[in-house]
Amino acid sequence: MTKVTMPTVNEVKDWMRKLYDTSQQTITDRERKDQEMYAIMVKRPEDKKFMVKMLDESSQIRDSKKLAKRIGELIDVYGVPKFLNPFYSFLFKVYNWGGKYFYPIAIPIIKWQLRSKTSRVILDEARPALTKHLAERNKAEIGQNVNLLGEVVLGDGEAAQRYQHYL
Repeated sequence: MTKVTMPTVNEVKDWMRKLYDTSQQTITDRERKDQEMYAIMVKRPEDKKFMVKMLDESSQIRDSKKLAKRIGELIDVYGVPKFLNPFYSFLFKVYNWGGKYFYPIAIPIIKWQLRSKTSRVILDEARPALTKHLAERNKAEIGQNVNLLGEVVLGDGEAAQRYQHYL
């Protein structure tokens, strides 16, 4: 039986310093901007709640009129998120003021923007894109956490159907 030795605190600190330095040297401008935006978002509970609900509900609510109303309610409850850039902040204010009445135009744009802005962290389950992404991560020996968003299961029949789909 081989004895497993635990790393020392200094070894862990050195490893963390190296990991941090490498990440800072290889980060792109876009990734840095994303990090700054997410840092603002996670510091404000209302922004986090708004974003989670917006992402989750925009994938669940299929009726554009109902979704338009719900987005207005989220803005009323949580306010316009502070992590948004000035342009998007302005658009959400305009939307809440009167744009929600033009939901046939507004909702597809909002959904497109959500998908576009989250495409680096939220992937579509459709093949072959998901399979390719997972294979690339596996080849690079990087683990992957898969969470299925927007899942509402109504009854045993639908549960069985989804189980087979995800297998």
